[in-house]
Amino acid sequence: MKKLILLGVLLIQCSSLATEHTVQLNGAMSAGVNGYHVPNDQQYKQVDVAFNLDLTIPLSNDVEGFFQLQGGAGGSYLGFPGPEAVLTDINVAYTPEGQPYSFVFGSFDTPFGQYTNRLTNNADMSANLFVKNPLLYTTFAGAVGTLNTLGIMTNYNHPLFTATLALTNGTAESAQNDDGNFGTVIRLVSKVKGISDFSISYLTANDAGNTDSFNSNVSGWMLDIDKDIFERLALRSYFSSFTYNDKNSSTNDDISSMLLECVYHFETYSLGFRYDSYQRDDQTTVNSDIPVNFLSYSALTSGNVYANFEAYSFGYLRPLQKDVELKAETFLESGDSEQKALGSIIYVTFFF
Repeated sequence: MKKLILLGVLLIQCSSLATEHTVQLNGAMSAGVNGYHVPNDQQYKQVDVAFNLDLTIPLSNDVEGFFQLQGGAGGSYLGFPGPEAVLTDINVAYTPEGQPYSFVFGSFDTPFGQYTNRLTNNADMSANLFVKNPLLYTTFAGAVGTLNTLGIMTNYNHPLFTATLALTNGTAESAQNDDGNFGTVIRLVSKVKGISDFSISYLTANDAGNTDSFNSNVSGWMLDIDKDIFERLALRSYFSSFTYNDKNSSTNDDISSMLLECVYHFETYSLGFRYDSYQRDDQTTVNSDIPVNFLSYSALTSGNVYANFEAYSFGYLRPLQKDVELKAETFLESGDSEQKALGSIIYVTFFF
């Protein structure tokens, strides 16, 4: 409660600096039902709710501040925060008029891959047709979260490409940086005819010793495409490889992940299909630095992992009225070619 009061005072002070500009308050609230069954474990069923509250404060024609609060009822199987609200984003953006570059100072989503812009961000599920995030991004920040980081990010818009460079505290989602190292993220998105909407990303962060992060010396790259094939048909796909160096010569540090996603828009609704996989090479001796937070892992005993993990998802989206949409998803998770989780999710999201 004290944190919210202090935040309120800060927002009032900031808004007083923006009297000549319009302060924007918006957000999203999602409520729904999710249920899934994990063999050798149990059935998980619950009604859940989450919210996002966004405040944008223009400080000048080129500078604006941004704050985001996220919350939920608590105890969410999907990973919504709660019952206390969490300040997830706080930054200042500088976008000089008529210039090809811009800067963001503070906390922001780690710009790894174009799919970062497609992720479910707590209650805001508008960026994609599905509720759950893909497997790779789930290992970063959960099934309904984004990997926030703290640092400086710059974007440069060239006629042939868009470049993003971020210097950050690494994979920690706070200012804590006990390892004393900085992380780097680079993303290049092509605008060249014939290969437009292709991108390549690279991330490196030596976070070994920082318990508020991945706590590993991690590096990875991604090749991806996010393209509208026709007016109604969209294709998204990527291949990514990561190394989690646990400084143990007896373990294998590498994982690879791929995704194929198709979305078709009808007149009054949209349908989508997603296949993605997550392959890890450590089997003889498990690398404990590699994240394991898929829903199916609740049935595994401590220290065990799946070498080959796959997920199949079908999504449905229908706008109910202006600023209200219904989203449903049915998913199957498979570990080492055996069914490990089967479930469905239905949410209604209200935007304001």
